[in-house]
Amino acid sequence: MVRLLAAVWVLVFSSGVQINVMAMEDSKTENAPIKILILDGFSNHDWIHTTECVIALLADSDFCEVDVETAPMANDDSFASWRPRFSDYDVVIQSCNNLGNGYQWPEEAKRDFTEFVRSGGGLYVLHSANNSFPDWEAYNDMIGLGWRSADQGEAIEIKGHTHSRIRKGEGEHTHHGPRQDMQVQLLDEHPITQGYPKKWMTPDVELYEYPRGSAKNLTILSYGVHEASGKAWPMEWVVSYGQGRVYNGTFGHVWSNQRHPVSVQCVGWQTTFYRALQWLASREITYPIPNDFPSESEVSLKPLNFKYRSSDGWQALFNGVDLDDWLVLSEGSKNIENIWNIRNGAIEGDSLNKEPGFDSWLVSQTEFGDFQLRLKFQAFENHSEEKSNSGIQFRSRFNRYESEKAKHRMDGPQVEIHPGNVQRTGLIFDRTSTVKRWVFPDLPSSSMDGADLPKSSQETTLKFGDDDDSIWNDLEIVCEGTLVRVFLNERLISKYDGVDLFDDPEHKKLGVGMDGVLAFQLHGSDPLKIRFKDIWIREL
Repeated sequence: MVRLLAAVWVLVFSSGVQINVMAMEDSKTENAPIKILILDGFSNHDWIHTTECVIALLADSDFCEVDVETAPMANDDSFASWRPRFSDYDVVIQSCNNLGNGYQWPEEAKRDFTEFVRSGGGLYVLHSANNSFPDWEAYNDMIGLGWRSADQGEAIEIKGHTHSRIRKGEGEHTHHGPRQDMQVQLLDEHPITQGYPKKWMTPDVELYEYPRGSAKNLTILSYGVHEASGKAWPMEWVVSYGQGRVYNGTFGHVWSNQRHPVSVQCVGWQTTFYRALQWLASREITYPIPNDFPSESEVSLKPLNFKYRSSDGWQALFNGVDLDDWLVLSEGSKNIENIWNIRNGAIEGDSLNKEPGFDSWLVSQTEFGDFQLRLKFQAFENHSEEKSNSGIQFRSRFNRYESEKAKHRMDGPQVEIHPGNVQRTGLIFDRTSTVKRWVFPDLPSSSMDGADLPKSSQETTLKFGDDDDSIWNDLEIVCEGTLVRVFLNERLISKYDGVDLFDDPEHKKLGVGMDGVLAFQLHGSDPLKIRFKDIWIREL
């Protein structure tokens, strides 16, 4: 499946000028944009967010156009016919990793991929993609070194600023220790790194010990030193394969518990990424070494500017102007006017100085099953009592109960937002009438004390906008099947598999747990002010 993502037919330059690249010269000329294909689709890393990070980087460049191909699973109907047109591109960024899952590409796609590189195409092997396809001989030759067992090729260690080869079968399997900030030390001279300082710092990186492979026709650009053993191992290298060029390195790590990690914010890696793409496309390397390039002792970070493109499935749930796409509902009959309003382009829920009543909800008019939701919320420390909290219902439904006092009830799971008890923010409570308890953490009731808090939330902090209207918090909810992940300010707070709960007969009877509406909450008895904006969602 091809997903057109970053300025495919129109490049948007930093000046804001749009240039129709269809009118440009042939793609192989120096002035034409570099045509890039991102290959993703399976990995033990977070390949979806990896692609999102790469798209954000490429969209900020002024020299490329990008497509994305998502490799299908072997049992997908499209598997047999999946055959990307590699020859349409100058460079392929490969992020697929079949380590531990055994997934493969169709044989025809493998042959086309091999021929693409052999005939002069560029290949960027992104982080764990060098873990892939150990039994594919041509791929082993293309990547040079990777994550391999001791009997699958030579390893290279750096000794005295030179290469030292460790024969096949000797030494250990490829492995790595904990990620850490590390000094990158240049080794062989190369146009990609020309002009770099001899040593520079990168954050939260993995150093592969005993990287192994065919180790043919490669040039090692840099290495790092293992803190405990004192041994030095390659961090990035390039390979000549036929007429093609390959870049391979361990930078760009994105795990499932990370959002916008510092590894991809590293100015050193970003600079290398751009310059490597130009080199892989056999273009002149024009991307400059920035003034804020990291030093020998200091990391330098540049946050990514994520793009919410309709071509990638994103849609805005709030237009910044009105609540026409939302319903205001209450679990009782009390007046709920003026509780939900628009303030300065944001949704504001305000129950301060209101007569106590039933919970009020701002409810989406669209239902969602598997989805990725991102938004910003603004909390206020001086407008929150200890009990005051809000929340975001997901896969929920507003049901009628004749026997209950409230007559109506919002059933389904909720992500808590709790300015008065910050460490509860991002945890998951199930308001379904037959459950009414915390599910992450897994508790028997609605009660929770400090000892019950999961480790992931014990260091949770919120940013408050009482004195600065520009202060907002970032929240993300990802629902895939029964698995729910919640990120708060780029940290994973909740990871909960609701199998046998969200999909049980009671939830199915009420129409919640696996699909339903989204809704923002205000309690009727605990006054609170809260704001939401930049609400984006895409179905998965």
